[in-house]
Amino acid sequence: MKRSVWVGLYLVLAAGCAHLEVPRDGVYPFRARFEASGVVGGTGVDIQGALVLTSARTGTVQVYGPGGLPVGTVIIRNADLTFTDMWGRKTGEATMPLPDIAGIVAGDLPEGPYLLRTTADGHARVFYAWGWLGVDEARMPRELHAWGMSGLDVTVDTSTADVRLEVKYGDDTLTILLEEIEGGRWATQ
Repeated sequence: MKRSVWVGLYLVLAAGCAHLEVPRDGVYPFRARFEASGVVGGTGVDIQGALVLTSARTGTVQVYGPGGLPVGTVIIRNADLTFTDMWGRKTGEATMPLPDIAGIVAGDLPEGPYLLRTTADGHARVFYAWGWLGVDEARMPRELHAWGMSGLDVTVDTSTADVRLEVKYGDDTLTILLEEIEGGRWATQ
């Protein structure tokens, strides 16, 4: 009985809560070059590539090898990631804890309703069913925490010319530097 009360309360809250409005004109397609380094699966990585995000839930990431040859591609569809090699053969797949992760990379915010919003020192923390998102006064994403078995934590720093994402997913850590080419909300700051 208790579980059904919590589920009912959640549905009432989710249906009645607002969502954060942000300007979306010119955000997509978001194109950027990137450099990433860190530890994934216990192995050090140092990669370069490019991405194009066509919406908050879809896009393509291409990883380059020596000489700029594409060595792999990640196709994003909602929360599902499909990995392919340089010949387009599927090499793996993964699921992210939230479907709007591509949009957050572009500086966009999730479109769905949130459960709770708190404010302190001009920054807001917005709670969703999947976790929480920290936003600044311009409604730009600054922090993200997704609940789950291994969790996902992302910190965004825009104090330099590039957008710096510090990503921690379980035991994996990755620093990603994005150089914007087109679209996104980062340049509007």
